Amino acid sequence: MKWKEMKNYKEHYILVVNGTFSDVTLSWGSVVALFYVACRFVVKAAEINSVDLVRSIINWTMPFIRKTCILTWIREQGGWGAIRSYFGTPTWQTVGVFLAGVLTVGLVLYKM
Repeated sequence: MKWKEMKNYKEHYILVVNGTFSDVTLSWGSVVALFYVACRFVVKAAEINSVDLVRSIINWTMPFIRKTCILTWIREQGGWGAIRSYFGTPTWQTVGVFLAGVLTVGLVLYKM
């Protein structure tokens, strides 16, 4: 199904997020996966110029983060800075992915 033809974005989003976290214990990989899924949905919403949908995606994500205690887990791991130990020393590929993420956010903000 094409993004523009989808009728219930929230139901689809919740299914994808819950599927991502089913049978998964919290790890940096699962945290990154959540933010990746949210980012993909936000980019798609921006492509159809739906600022309201972007806001909705953020509002759907926050209760999930609270329910799964992701913020508490991140604090227990030493905060966001501890993610470096999970991914190791940055390589050019890591830097490239990071820059691609920054460009994506910039593009989304520019289009809005």
